[in-house]
Amino acid sequence: MSKPILVVKVPHIEYDQYYKIANSLLNHVELNEDYHILPLLNGEVEEITFECFNSPYKKEELTELRQLIDKINKEYEYTR
Repeated sequence: MSKPILVVKVPHIEYDQYYKIANSLLNHVELNEDYHILPLLNGEVEEITFECFNSPYKKEELTELRQLIDKINKEYEYTR
């Protein structure tokens, strides 16, 4: 079965902070079971955002994913 692709856009930050965020995403077991994860540094966004491609998931499941991204954004705010 093919997994959907989750693109996570991270604001332009210092590399060590980006590395921590990317590592936590790539090491998140449940997230990796359902998605191929592609974390990207993106200077055009002000907070962590995501796009999902080829997703067969329901709106409720994407809402849960949004909650996870919001949690990561809050953790990122503490490291700024």
